[in-house]
Amino acid sequence: DIWELELKTYAKRGNQIHQYALGGKYQLNKRHLVKARWYFDARLRRMTKQVYSYQVMFNPAWTVEYRVHVNSHKKRPNDVRGSIQFNWLGA
Repeated sequence: DIWELELKTYAKRGNQIHQYALGGKYQLNKRHLVKARWYFDARLRRMTKQVYSYQVMFNPAWTVEYRVHVNSHKKRPNDVRGSIQFNWLGA
């Protein structure tokens, strides 16, 4: 697959849907992949979180994913964080 797009809904407080997530990924080549996901809260009428990532496959057994998280909270309006995740895919 070269690209993928997904839409998710999250039900809270009974069965009412208040949160949505739209995400996608794009395969640049055999080793490189970019991803993005945006979270929207319908009750608050605003985007609450964004996640952007870049994944590199070093060999068929493992990958490294670099992520940037942008959270929008009342207490911390522009909370930006980064993370690195190592994934073992097995032999």
